[in-house]
Amino acid sequence: AATTSAWSMFFALTAPTSDPALAELRSQYLRQVNLLLAASQWSAKPDPIITCEADLDGDGRSECILASDRIYAIFDPQGAHLDFLFVRDQSGIHQVIGPSSQLAVGLSDPSQWNPKLGEASDPGVTPGAFTDQDDPWGAYTGKFDGNRLIFTAQNGIRVKLFELTDTGLRITYRNKSAVTTQIPLIVEPQARFHPGWAGSYRAQVIPGGFSWGPQNNLKLAVQAEGPVLIRSFNESLTWLTQPEDPDFAYPPGHYLPFPLAMVQISGPDKFTIRLDVIQK
Repeated sequence: AATTSAWSMFFALTAPTSDPALAELRSQYLRQVNLLLAASQWSAKPDPIITCEADLDGDGRSECILASDRIYAIFDPQGAHLDFLFVRDQSGIHQVIGPSSQLAVGLSDPSQWNPKLGEASDPGVTPGAFTDQDDPWGAYTGKFDGNRLIFTAQNGIRVKLFELTDTGLRITYRNKSAVTTQIPLIVEPQARFHPGWAGSYRAQVIPGGFSWGPQNNLKLAVQAEGPVLIRSFNESLTWLTQPEDPDFAYPPGHYLPFPLAMVQISGPDKFTIRLDVIQK
């Protein structure tokens, strides 16, 4: 599944276009395909990995990997994002989190594009889970304490602690002030190539948050000590068969690429978030 997603991302980023600015923008995200290939390689030999010395995308900066024999997570110290999260079971490997650039690039205002900024070139892209609104690309230093990965902001305002669990990750924020962060959910993206797939994705309310994923399939539960909001690509499916109305107030998820759902969490100076995979 990870290899299939890598091909899909590659073809999306190299699709023919008459806009040279868009082609240049897309090229800034091609290196991320290598992260999906790294997940595919791990699935063939799912050994535990704990390192912050892996330059998976060849950009000269190291990523951090936190993996068990079931969970595989890739982090970017620039912003302390969780770029990708995969889970492995008897049927294979399953993606549950990824950057929005895996699905689409260039949906924002072209006047705001800046290809000199690498993966920050498109301000409309959410680069991974735990992208904080007040400091999306801040510099962090990562270190390990057992199976916990601790990111400390170099400006001293924030610590993000990631800990593997049997079913996912537990994340603890320690801040000097309140923070709002985003989590892009890309759950079982290969499902979008099957007939009738879009209507099968559902958000279900659970204590402290939501679960999200296609019916009768694997899902991801997001729970937090604070307000949890979710918007999804299929909020406006009923309007897609009608002519576009510029005066109609479409729901926020109307502008998300398929099959993305975006979770927003607001927390105080210290709070915990759980990501747990729910098997079908």
